[in-house]
Amino acid sequence: MLINICLFSSCAPTKTDKYNALNDYLDSVVNDTEEIIIIKEKESPDLAIIMFYGNDFYSQFPDTTVVIRENGIQGLVYNNDKHSNLFTQKDWLKMKKKYGGTKSNTLANSGYWDINDFRHRSIVFKNQDVFLKDIISFKNFDIPNSQKRVFNLSYPISYKKKYLVFSVVVKTTRSIGRAIINNTVVMEKINNKWIVIDRAYAQCCD
Repeated sequence: MLINICLFSSCAPTKTDKYNALNDYLDSVVNDTEEIIIIKEKESPDLAIIMFYGNDFYSQFPDTTVVIRENGIQGLVYNNDKHSNLFTQKDWLKMKKKYGGTKSNTLANSGYWDINDFRHRSIVFKNQDVFLKDIISFKNFDIPNSQKRVFNLSYPISYKKKYLVFSVVVKTTRSIGRAIINNTVVMEKINNKWIVIDRAYAQCCD
């Protein structure tokens, strides 16, 4: 019965899909032999929700104000023999209502990543506060070949019962300033693999 329901209606991605999407993303940006660091704390989904939307630009005219959404997810998708906007206000508000929380970009108490969540095996897990202390103390700056990429990931959330959305912030063990990657990705399952179909980028300093 469940199979029939899924055939004739849109089934939201499962928990397994969410972990597969994360791993398919990492497979696309990390070499098999590269050792990376993942921040243990799962990032709040609020950052992904905010970046997905972008920001409003207010254009002033003599008798009216036009609000234009800038940045954020702007791509088109092809469904039912026609192109349509991936972003819609209605679906974004549904996602925000279901997954949004404090509307801040700070860490939320949403659990921790561990080695069983990932296919990649060359991973070191660090708490956020430990990573920041290492950066402030310049711990790794004098050690040859010590630079590693550090991934801060949010748990994937469902959009339109078809896509998965999560934020990816990447720094290095020698990062003092801005992140080298700071975006929200939208992934779709195509031929049994999760593929990035659009990205939204942070518009402010990290």
